[in-house]
Amino acid sequence: MRNFKTWYLGGIVLSIVLTFIAHFNQNNELSPLILVFGVGHVFILAIMGFIIQRPKDRAAAGLRVQTSGYLHTLIGFSAALFQLDPENLLKTIVVPLSYALFTSIVGWCLGGELVNELHEQSGDPITNESEKLAQEFRNFADSLTVIHRRYAQEISNASESFQDHLQRVAVAYERMLDTYELQLNRLNKKHSELSEQLETSQQKFIDTQSRYYQKHSELSEQLETSQQRFIDNQNRYYLQMENAIEAQLSRLIAKHSELYNQLDNQLETSQQRFVDSQNRCYVQMEGAINYFTSILSGEKISYFASSFASLNEQTNFASQSMEKVAISSENVSRYLDNSKVLIKELENLLNLISSYRRTS
Repeated sequence: MRNFKTWYLGGIVLSIVLTFIAHFNQNNELSPLILVFGVGHVFILAIMGFIIQRPKDRAAAGLRVQTSGYLHTLIGFSAALFQLDPENLLKTIVVPLSYALFTSIVGWCLGGELVNELHEQSGDPITNESEKLAQEFRNFADSLTVIHRRYAQEISNASESFQDHLQRVAVAYERMLDTYELQLNRLNKKHSELSEQLETSQQKFIDTQSRYYQKHSELSEQLETSQQRFIDNQNRYYLQMENAIEAQLSRLIAKHSELYNQLDNQLETSQQRFVDSQNRCYVQMEGAINYFTSILSGEKISYFASSFASLNEQTNFASQSMEKVAISSENVSRYLDNSKVLIKELENLLNLISSYRRTS
């Protein structure tokens, strides 16, 4: 009997714990487990009650089986209320209510059989048990009615709240439509104004661009004409410069040749004079020496002295002439060098002008 009591209390406590776990975790998958556990618990208690030998203990076990069925019924209704969901009522409460009803039927039926063994000679206990079972069905129907009324009330409240919210949404939607139409009209008007301004600005820009393009074309034509005139003038100027340089170069070359010829003639004339003077001096000196050796007298000595003085003067004159010729030759050589440098520079300038004309 002690083991029976332990199984009885342990099963009730464990069913309550599973019900609270399913509620706090919002887990509907535990409902079938609670159903199986509750029905199995009642069946185990009934089997243990039939095993008991003493009639008094068996009757007490039957009362506990009935009590356990009733307690499992209450636990099932509690689980159904915990899992109540207005959006999906039948799906959430069908398993807990089935658990409550089935455990109640099994508990009262098997428990009643155990209790009736003490009263086998009387049929009143069976009648009492049937009345109790009918009362349980009435209680179950009342519970369903209460749940249905509560659900209907919640549905009605939700419907009224939804209607009120729908009306507010309709008012807000109408206000939003009015605002949208007003803003759309303003935007259309503003868009029309901006489009007109844009078209006006675009036309002005096109006109201005056309004038600028025409002006640019005129300036380009003028620039091409001016550039062509500039190129023609430049070529003409370079041609004149080239002709002038060639003429100047020709004159310089001719002048250089003339000076060179004059200098050459002067040098030859001076050399010839120097040679003639030297020859005369040698002849006079030779005649004087011969005469001095042949006739050595006072008059001859005087003549010899005068001849020697004349020779000395002619020698000095020839020396001075040679010195002048040397200085003139040096000046002419320096002038010729400068003329060569100038001619070289003029030739380079002429080549540069010719290459520039070919490039142009």
